[in-house]
Amino acid sequence: MSEKPILILFHGMGVHTADSFKKEVVSAANNALGRYEGYGNIKFEDKVDIVSIGYDKHFEQIRQQLADNASGITDVLKAKLPGVSDPSIIQDLLDLESSLGDDKFAYTHILDVVLYMTEVGQYVRAQVSEEIVKVIHNNHHRPIHVLCHSLGTAVAHDAFNQIYTNDNSPLPAQLHTLSFPITSYWAFANVSRLVTSFTGLPSPFDSVVKPGHQGFISMFYNIRHVLDPFTLKPFKRFDPNGKKNWLTPDTFKYDYKPIVTTKVSRKNTHDIAGYIEDPDVCHDFFNTFFDFYPPEEIKKAGDNQFKNIQGDYLKIKEYVEKLEQLDLEGIAEFISMMKSFTDYIKELKDE
Repeated sequence: MSEKPILILFHGMGVHTADSFKKEVVSAANNALGRYEGYGNIKFEDKVDIVSIGYDKHFEQIRQQLADNASGITDVLKAKLPGVSDPSIIQDLLDLESSLGDDKFAYTHILDVVLYMTEVGQYVRAQVSEEIVKVIHNNHHRPIHVLCHSLGTAVAHDAFNQIYTNDNSPLPAQLHTLSFPITSYWAFANVSRLVTSFTGLPSPFDSVVKPGHQGFISMFYNIRHVLDPFTLKPFKRFDPNGKKNWLTPDTFKYDYKPIVTTKVSRKNTHDIAGYIEDPDVCHDFFNTFFDFYPPEEIKKAGDNQFKNIQGDYLKIKEYVEKLEQLDLEGIAEFISMMKSFTDYIKELKDE
């Protein structure tokens, strides 16, 4: 019986499969390990058993339905998203849909997030919750860790909050917070607060997805890049400061760690690989699963090998600062901001 820790993965927006996201995470981890003398022969996938949970198939079914029936995003929203009846919002969505045209990249990214806010999200949470419970029941004797990215932070949060309870008499499909702990929870580019503001589901400030006696997580890592558009203030980033009674002072100090990265290794600062490979992240990340203590000189040399495109920093910063000034009042504004971001990423890719 394997005693290796379990790592459960949840991918973000866009076209992903469970396997493709697993490959991204493993590749990034091994790239980081390879920078440090004495660790280049270690393979991350040999140190952990990875369970990658994919949910994109639910979105793909709708995408195919739209393609087959020549339906549009607005039709889907009107049918599946309660409350989207205001004429101005519908017009904004129509304008957006017209501007997308054949832009598959923007289409999949935007549609995934929007669909999760509809009843499709219920099916996603049900499927994901079932898989989570199965993994935990089958491996309750082993340390279990979670890594989620982008939209996956919302999916994971909502599913775990649905599964776990503080009630002394859990329902058959539920787990008690004290009985099935999660050893570490890594939320990269955390959009859980933003998404719950649209879905009406419990906010991460009000859920059991946290460390401490009211939660089930031993150590919570909340990671964002200072230039990641999805973690800007208009996107209602989840950024606890210890003043809203989310956690007790001691739990906030010892069991919660925010990490704000600043180095630019890729022009797409939202990319999961850039997050994992960053020296500000990878040391804590690796030490979660195995002993990773390179001597100071080797650590410094390995850290310095991390690609840092500071020449593009100001350009990206200028774009991000423009987004920072925008107001996010509703779904239409959110989708427009999504379109702005995907246009920006496409522009960077074309350079």
